[in-house]
Amino acid sequence: MNAIHFRSLDLNLLRLFVALWDERHATRAASRLGLTQSAVSHALARLREALDDPLFVREKRSLVPTARAREIAPAIRRTLETLEVILAPSAFDAATSDRQFTVAAGSYACQVILPGLFRLISAEAPGIRLRIVRPDAETARDLELGYIDAAIFPAQALSARFVSHELFTESAVWAVRAGHPAAEGGLSAAKLSTIPLVAVTGASPWTHEQTDDRWPEDFPRPHWIEDYFAGVSAGRPAAIVPGDHAAILIVLSADYAALLPRRFAMAAWLRPRLALFEPVDPPKPITVSAITSAANAENPAVQWLLQSMKRAASDAVAQCDGMIRP
Repeated sequence: MNAIHFRSLDLNLLRLFVALWDERHATRAASRLGLTQSAVSHALARLREALDDPLFVREKRSLVPTARAREIAPAIRRTLETLEVILAPSAFDAATSDRQFTVAAGSYACQVILPGLFRLISAEAPGIRLRIVRPDAETARDLELGYIDAAIFPAQALSARFVSHELFTESAVWAVRAGHPAAEGGLSAAKLSTIPLVAVTGASPWTHEQTDDRWPEDFPRPHWIEDYFAGVSAGRPAAIVPGDHAAILIVLSADYAALLPRRFAMAAWLRPRLALFEPVDPPKPITVSAITSAANAENPAVQWLLQSMKRAASDAVAQCDGMIRP
């Protein structure tokens, strides 16, 4: 880009770049920015001319970034975020903000924490937009680059590049379908030895169905699976499935038992359909946390998001307190 182009570069073109990078679709980027599709096409043409690169190439139904776009994307995002912090008021006003937050959350968090967060946003910050992405091997990098504002994970001991904000401690319960013959009078270890067990693959049911090649390297993996059948003499599971929801469907439709995260099993849509019992020798509890990059932890908007997550988590805990036996 030559000096003339740089002096005439409109910062709104950089906002367009970030929107296209996030959405990979011109129509969705236009909606996000409040522009017409024609305006987006015109602005993209100006940006391509200024940077002397196509930047985004259409393939099938999406826009694919070029090598040049991938090279400059992190710096452009950081530049806009720095300008936002410099120019924004010192306090973040969620009630009037139209900011979009991006949160990495798997099936557990989507069921246990996020419904309360969405209710809170709807009532107190209706302009806020929340984009949920699935955690993967790039989550740690995306947190550092600012692509993700926070990630919900069962991790605490992190490198200095990240900050862990505890939401609550999660434990496990045995679940069988309501009306299961073994549920009457309690689910003892002896009864469990006669029931087929369904296990969730991966190191933990709290890992959001992550496999080894998708778990972020920077986040320590909880070793929950080692205690999965502690105190159970039935041996190996009769069924192995890739996620908590698959385990629940088997439990609801057959006479299997599964050891599941307590608050997952006690969700409103599941609770009347399950009989839940405390394990005789329970696995070690897991601390569920919201993780941010250290560089972003003091951002007023991110702090508001974290406090909102903590409120939603507190509500989830309150709903599950008390005895769980049917």
